[in-house]
Formats: sequence, C-alpha cells, structure tokens
Amino acid sequence: MRSHTRWWGALMVLPATLFILVFGILPVFYSLWLSFYDIGLASRTYIGFQNYVKLIQEPDLWDSIRVTSKFVVVFIFGEVVVSYIIALGLDRLNKTFAGIMLVAYRVPGLVAGIATIAVWRWIFQTHKGGLNLLLGRLHIPPVSWFGNVTTAPWACAFIIFTTLLTGHVLLYMAALHQVNPEIIEASRLDGANELQIIWHIITPLTQPMRLYILLGSFISALQVWETPFFFTGGGPLGASTTVMYKIYQEGFLGGEMGIGLAMSVVMALFTVSLSIFFMKKLKVHLV
Repeated sequence: MRSHTRWWGALMVLPATLFILVFGILPVFYSLWLSFYDIGLASRTYIGFQNYVKLIQEPDLWDSIRVTSKFVVVFIFGEVVVSYIIALGLDRLNKTFAGIMLVAYRVPGLVAGIATIAVWRWIFQTHKGGLNLLLGRLHIPPVSWFGNVTTAPWACAFIIFTTLLTGHVLLYMAALHQVNPEIIEASRLDGANELQIIWHIITPLTQPMRLYILLGSFISALQVWETPFFFTGGGPLGASTTVMYKIYQEGFLGGEMGIGLAMSVVMALFTVSLSIFFMKKLKVHLV
C-alpha cells in the first residue's frame, strides 16, 4: 500500500518537476555554456573566459553594481524594518480595522500593471505630478524625479518598495500571531514594559520570518529591471541602470549576448550563494 502511494505521489509531482527542469534548471546550464562563446546572429565562436575578462574590465558594470546597492539599502531597511514596525502597530489595533487597512492597501496592487505604471508616472511627473503639487503647497520648487541623477534611482526603489511592503507586513503579522501570548503576559507580570517586550521577546521569536524576508528583499533588489525599463530607461546617465537592466542592455540592445550571459551567470551564482547562506541561518533559528 505504501509503495502504491509513493508511486502516485511521484506521478503527481512529475509535471511540476519537468516544468522546473525544462524552464528553470536547463536554461541556467545552457546559459553557462553559451557564456564561453562569442555569439553572432547565425554563428558562435568559442572564446573561453574572454567574456568574463571583458565583464571585469567594463566600468559600466561597476556603476550598475553601485546602483543596485542603493536598491539593496532601501529594500533591507524598508522591507525588514518598516514593514515590521507597521505590523507591530497593526497587531495592536482592532483586528477588523487592521484587516480593512491591509485589504485597502493591497487592492491597488491587483490593478493591471499598465494602470499602475500610469499612476506612478503621474505621481512623479515634474510639473503637474501629485508629489510636486504637494511640494508646491509647501513652497518647495518642483523636482524632476526621473530626470535627476540623484533622485532617479531612489524614486525607482520607492516604487518597488511600496509594491512589496504589504506582502511583508502580512508575513510579519502571521509571525506575530504565532508568538505564545502566555509568554507576553508572563513578561508583563514580571514588570517588563512594552518596548522591552518587543525588543527582548517578540523580535527574537520572529527572527526566522525576518531572515526569510531579508533573503527575499536581497533577491528582489538584485533582480530589479522592470522599473528602470518603464520609467527611466536606465537614465539619466546610467543613474538607474541596475545589474539586471545592464544585462538587458548588453544582451538585447547592444548585441553582446556573450557578455550578457556572463553577467547572468555571475548574478545567478551570487544569488544562489546568498540563498544558501541565509537558508543555513534560517535553519539554525528554526532548530
């Protein structure tokens, strides 16, 4: 009976396994193989590690890494810290009201992507945008959010930050609901104030979820390309060109498919290494 059940289980997961193998794992190894070639329209020539050498020597790559690091800073602080603070606040409110607030914030994310892009374009528009209209009431001159070297990457990072924020708030609230209320009550009886309870009890007990969100935030920051693509085109002067958008520029716009693939391989290896590191940390905390 157990053998029969085992075979049925393997048969049920076979389609998903084949899908992951064909569309997830095999393309990675194929990209690794092609990264050692100079790829033309109808031919390819083996050049060994030359694509990787060019990659290291290319100054634009290091500029894109610096831009990506800005997204990493925003995502780590925003998604790990700000979402935790919001979750703590909502957890102490009326549960019904907290649920309504989360749903109300989440609904715009269900709207079609093109409509969301149009709204964000209006918010950050230079002359008649919502944000500059607000600044005008405070007698602050308008800012070219997507046309300024300083503000463009931070504006793009803020857009993605607000998109991911609610999901991480929900995850934190789920973790907060798993904290044993008897521990909280016992600490209050021992004279602990609210801040001490949060810092010494709730925060350590929700650490596994924090590590999970930290890993997700890191990976999300490393994979940013659609926001620069739609809003800035990587500009101005490459100020919002992330590593993933640089891969797109090299491979599809510049015709340097080999260098683009080499960059993809490096990013994949870095992401996998980072994931393994965080998964080990997460396992330690779970144990």
